[in-house]
Amino acid sequence: MGTWWRGILVALVIACGTASAQSYAAVSVGLPVVLVSGHVGFEDLIAPAVDLRVNFGGGTLFGDGFGIFGLAVGADALWRFVAVDERTWTPYAGGGLGVLLVGAAGGGAVDAALVGTGAVVAGIDYDLGDLSVFAEVRGELLWNPSAGFLGLPGVRLGVTFPL
Repeated sequence: MGTWWRGILVALVIACGTASAQSYAAVSVGLPVVLVSGHVGFEDLIAPAVDLRVNFGGGTLFGDGFGIFGLAVGADALWRFVAVDERTWTPYAGGGLGVLLVGAAGGGAVDAALVGTGAVVAGIDYDLGDLSVFAEVRGELLWNPSAGFLGLPGVRLGVTFPL
């Protein structure tokens, strides 16, 4: 296992120990880069109203004689816009970095590449009591050493529940 994976695991263990009362999990679907994602979030971990959300997910797209698949891991820092009064709607914005293992298969051969990802995020969370739902728009930036940069708009819908 590479050293950067160890750093992520150590950060997750420390975060789980320090923010267990304020942690949440989420499941979401989105387009275009990662279709299904899981998230583990820690409220107020970085600063007041600034959350850390760890993301992992994957997706597959099949076409005529080919398949494209991807597995992703990354983290976002999200700033919640806090109001003086209690609101059911909570807007947030932020960004993050990650890695995406993408591959394409056709005719029995598989080409895989490790792609760097970055995203800016703007969303809104609607509190339903025990659960909340969220919707966000994303600006994805992918970087592949052989292909350069590619920017993609994206959307994501999900459900959040406390841990």
